[in-house]
Amino acid sequence: MIGSVLIIVMIATLIIQALIPARKMVVIFTGATVTMTIAATWGNQRISSIYNGVPWDVLVILLGLGIFSSLLAGSRLFNSLAVWCSRASRGKYLLVLIMFSSIMFIISCALNNLTALLLILPVLLSILKALGATQGFIALCFSMVIVACNLGGAATPIGDFPAILLMGTGSISFVRYLILAFPMCLLLFGVILVLYAVYYNRKGSEDAAPLERSLALVSMAKLYRNYTIDKTILYPGSGVFCIMFGLWVIAGRIGLSPGVICFLGIGSFMVIKNRAAEDIVRHQVDFESILFLTALFLMVSCMAGSGILGDIAGFMTVYFTDTKSLVCALMICCGISTAIFSAGPSMATMLPIAQQIIARGGVPGETVYVGLALSVCAGSSFLLTAATAGPLAQSIVEKSGLTTRDGRRAKFDFMTFLPFGIVSYAIIQVGGLVFVLLRI
Repeated sequence: MIGSVLIIVMIATLIIQALIPARKMVVIFTGATVTMTIAATWGNQRISSIYNGVPWDVLVILLGLGIFSSLLAGSRLFNSLAVWCSRASRGKYLLVLIMFSSIMFIISCALNNLTALLLILPVLLSILKALGATQGFIALCFSMVIVACNLGGAATPIGDFPAILLMGTGSISFVRYLILAFPMCLLLFGVILVLYAVYYNRKGSEDAAPLERSLALVSMAKLYRNYTIDKTILYPGSGVFCIMFGLWVIAGRIGLSPGVICFLGIGSFMVIKNRAAEDIVRHQVDFESILFLTALFLMVSCMAGSGILGDIAGFMTVYFTDTKSLVCALMICCGISTAIFSAGPSMATMLPIAQQIIARGGVPGETVYVGLALSVCAGSSFLLTAATAGPLAQSIVEKSGLTTRDGRRAKFDFMTFLPFGIVSYAIIQVGGLVFVLLRI
């Protein structure tokens, strides 16, 4: 009974915050307060046990990697790579699509999606403005960039929230996640990129004229002629990252948690770049997301303490007697809920259910966890509003004043993305299901 009430409160909270995004912090904290009050007074749960159910390591890693991303972005390395992509593409639309999507995938493997977009989109917008791209190509290009961002984030244990949650809670090791997820995400990225390239060619779209391409490259060269890499940030940042990577690989042997390793590494980098770090912590860290997830984790902890998540896992085990059907049902639910509620609420809620199912035996845990991460990636690529990268890209395009070849204002919104989102969701979700079915 209590568990059912807690689930109703959480679902209502997630729906309201999705409908009123401008007040999502008030809504989520109100929901967390109501949930904790019910759990403590009616469910006799101790507040200390609710707090202990929050994966604090995950929040430490998210905060630390956010600071690290902002610090490393100051080196201008990734901006320089984007400028190089513009020149290497020679102003040809198809090469622009391939190169910028590829660099977005690579950057998102190490940096959070928002930072990756903020680094790459200004350069991409500049070359699209100079080339005078068509509306069709603009929609295709930005859609592919969003999908690449999501797949890159899912490819490594530090790229996006679901993977960080898995590593931070100790559900799967850094190395095992990387070995299982990276090849699959890279394969899915390649499949989608090839499909979109074929789609572009079959539409019979033409490149910009040679003169337009030459002028575009000249204007890009002038615009970014003084763009240099700050080695005082790049070298220590790369060194710290390599040390952290190495420690994550052997974390199980040395007895350090991923959160402690992240805390030590980012702390060292902040000491080295103390002035820049101070500015970032004061003005650029996304504390809103950390607080949102903290409230969400408190709600999930209350539900876990009530036993309702175990009951749901038991119901699914009884209803889906076949192991493969059970895991597939869980993954599909995870993908759809991500499309509706976004990655954070979906993964935070589904992970405890997955853990209950795995604890009952007969299901390989590592495979299920990576399958869930792929399903979250699929759901994030379904609707433009499903991942934070989508609304940000829409906002950047709207504010850029980008125009199409025929002089109209370029559009990149919910409906523009939807056809590409449906295709991307289907490919990633099916790919994740195939991955899991082959390993069970």
